Amino acid sequence: MKNEGTYTKKFNGLLRKIKTAHRGQVPDEVEPVTQLIISFLEYNATRSMASKAFENVMAQMVDINDLRITLPKELIAIIGDGYPEVQERIVRMRESLYEIYRREHCVSMESIRGRNKKQVANYLQTLPGMVPYVSSQVMLLNYGFHAVPIDDRMAEMLRSEGVVDEHSTTEDISHFIERLVKSGDGVAVHAAMRAWADRKSQTLVTAAKDGEKRKKTTKTPPQTRKKK
Repeated sequence: MKNEGTYTKKFNGLLRKIKTAHRGQVPDEVEPVTQLIISFLEYNATRSMASKAFENVMAQMVDINDLRITLPKELIAIIGDGYPEVQERIVRMRESLYEIYRREHCVSMESIRGRNKKQVANYLQTLPGMVPYVSSQVMLLNYGFHAVPIDDRMAEMLRSEGVVDEHSTTEDISHFIERLVKSGDGVAVHAAMRAWADRKSQTLVTAAKDGEKRKKTTKTPPQTRKKK
């Protein structure tokens, strides 16, 4: 990212406020493929939306393999077509699950247990349909490797706060933050930033709904006829 020195102080200042105001609850650890699915549901959405969507889907499935072979249109019907980017995320998720099955002959990532960071990163990042947020979150939460997952919505929020270069990509921002955050703080920082972004998203949605209500309730004053 350009002008990192300029933005380091600004970002650190915002991060201190985020960590103070949003002590995000670290999600419970689940097995890696389950986390991968949840992460696919979470990027460019919110953690609560992802949790609810995952619960609704699994309530209709026998197991993860059943989810893998379920048609996208059936999964979308369960999650709801109003879910952000639902078509794309479901297609991407199923592509990754199919490749995992092809590599492992089951829906598991047992073959990378105990591997080093480079090996785990290569395995995840070469899965068809993969997005950086998902691979980073799985690496952080399941394998303990340093990462600070940032999705496009979080990146846009950081740009709007003026703490990163306005022309920086999501990937640029993610790498920038990873260099600033200590390795042992990755999980706590991610949890706090996820909570901050989710709260900010909810605030924006509420404001938009309130704006629509005001438009509907505002009556146009009647026009008066001009006297001839």
